[in-house]
Amino acid sequence: MKIGIDARTLFKPSGGVGTYLKNLLEGLSVLDSDNQYILFFDEKPPRKLDFLEESNFTTRTLRLPLGQNLTTWNNLRLPFELRFHPVDVFHFPFYTVPLLKSSRWVVSIHDITYKIHPEWFNWKGWLTFRPFSYWAVKTAECILTCSYASKEDILRYYKVPEQRVVVTYYGVSEDFQLLDNPDKLTQIQDKYNLRRPLILYVGSLTVRKNLVRLIQAFHQIITEKKIEAYLLLVGRPLSPYPDLPSLVKELGLEHRISFLFEPVSQEVLCLLYNLADLFVYPSLYEGFGLPPLEAMACGTPVVTSNISSLPEIVGDAAILINPYNPGEIAEALFEGLTNGVLRKELVQKGRERVKQFSWKKTAQETLQVYQSLK
Repeated sequence: MKIGIDARTLFKPSGGVGTYLKNLLEGLSVLDSDNQYILFFDEKPPRKLDFLEESNFTTRTLRLPLGQNLTTWNNLRLPFELRFHPVDVFHFPFYTVPLLKSSRWVVSIHDITYKIHPEWFNWKGWLTFRPFSYWAVKTAECILTCSYASKEDILRYYKVPEQRVVVTYYGVSEDFQLLDNPDKLTQIQDKYNLRRPLILYVGSLTVRKNLVRLIQAFHQIITEKKIEAYLLLVGRPLSPYPDLPSLVKELGLEHRISFLFEPVSQEVLCLLYNLADLFVYPSLYEGFGLPPLEAMACGTPVVTSNISSLPEIVGDAAILINPYNPGEIAEALFEGLTNGVLRKELVQKGRERVKQFSWKKTAQETLQVYQSLK
């Protein structure tokens, strides 16, 4: 069987989708040597990955002479290629599919934030996601999503048959683990001038992540609880972007809150999780929410939201809060830093919880979907 995969997000700063695709492909390369995988790019891949060396993995770079973008590549260049070089199944991991159908389709709809919270998207983002995702959901033989919460959202908003929506959880890379390397930890702490106790956030810096309320809650534990603590926010700003540095300055927290906007490697991220005394993820909506699990794998207690998919993913291994209530976030931060018994319990439960999520399992379940469409 020939399986085509839209691999454009593999080397681009696409956040969780790029992570999902990379780990899925690595898993498939280990599990499956029988099917042929053709990975389609819109520009030459900037570097080689190990799985691209497998004999059953090939790449094709498709270009338009002018006017190339997400929409024109999808609807002009790719269908032309597939007409003359057809595949049996094509997997689109990023919400959208071409208007002209040329094979059996699998599409990944990781969440439908664009429908539930359209206020978080500008007109360009709205136009990119809503109409093309609707077409994808209506025409694909199978819709993959990463949580039962997202599945329920898709069923509620799109009214498709339940059997067409398949949940394949994300996994947690084995690179995220509890480290016993004081020298490396000290190097990272010195490099970024980090002080403890340290509260860590990892993710994009955008309205959906609820960081204004997090900073307000942090200010509350500093001023009212008189606790010594520091907050590090790691991620790149995405529109709509709240002016967080100005808020930090307004609250007089410049010496307690720092930002790391630069991209960091998985190795550095693991070190940061290990350095943190508490991880916080107060998002207002998530299709899955990978960072809390990564923090758990590194032995860090977690505070996260009690809405969308997050309770499903973290189970009872985290402190759950109402993300719309800064006072509740503040109380959870205080408890997570000062309650030794609770911290120990969260660390133990977190490390057990993470065992339920592996990229190997994601790949196995996705392969079953491909094979079901023969």
